[in-house]
Amino acid sequence: MNTRIKIVVAAIFLAFNGVTPAMCGEKLNLTDGDTFVFKVKNQQGDVFESTTEYRVDSMPEGLQYGYTNSDKFEKWEVNVNQDAVPSTIVYTSKGNTMELNFDGKGSVQMTGLFAGKQINVTGFFSPSVSLENALILRTRQLKEGEQYVFDLLQTSEFPALKAYEMYFKVAGSQTITVQAGTFQCKKVLFSLKGWRGLFYKAYYYVSDDKHRYLVKMENIPMGGWSELIRIENRKPAQTQKSTGDK
Repeated sequence: MNTRIKIVVAAIFLAFNGVTPAMCGEKLNLTDGDTFVFKVKNQQGDVFESTTEYRVDSMPEGLQYGYTNSDKFEKWEVNVNQDAVPSTIVYTSKGNTMELNFDGKGSVQMTGLFAGKQINVTGFFSPSVSLENALILRTRQLKEGEQYVFDLLQTSEFPALKAYEMYFKVAGSQTITVQAGTFQCKKVLFSLKGWRGLFYKAYYYVSDDKHRYLVKMENIPMGGWSELIRIENRKPAQTQKSTGDK
């Protein structure tokens, strides 16, 4: 069995199955142009930097979030609503570019170029389905013991659409020091539902404040990790939009 799980380092997860009202909590304070630089080690032993720049847009239907995550191996373009329900996600790696469109009800259409061939595939999943996990995690204010379950599509299965049922669960709190500083964090377990969870566990350390920075990730079975190096904003101050202003 293939138990590989593709993790979005910028972090990202949510699902609508079994969500309790207490999990929503205080609104995420996210500023347009917020940029996070991470030092990453993947399971192959490569060490490199990964950059994630966030976007905030005001739309008639409400706030829209997005980000671009890129490193020397892959690039993600993500667009979601303020509850992290995805609308479009574009994933590029090794010359392959796949665009996924989500209808918010569980239907996913993937089109693009894979191994030199045009792809057009549709899959049906739970309404919680996504390909990213950073905004899923950051838009939820999880409390200790609470669990959020969702379907996570796997880039390792492309050009097929296959998802695993995953969950986040707060396992405690911890003070974490990285190059970007020292943060009081919630320690969040990320794993598979059911018996597959015996083969995969990772931990995300999320700052326990209104920003919910993704400070550190330990992908224990796969041997990978990521740590926050610095936080910056690359847009002029007069053009920055913040959810804290809403």
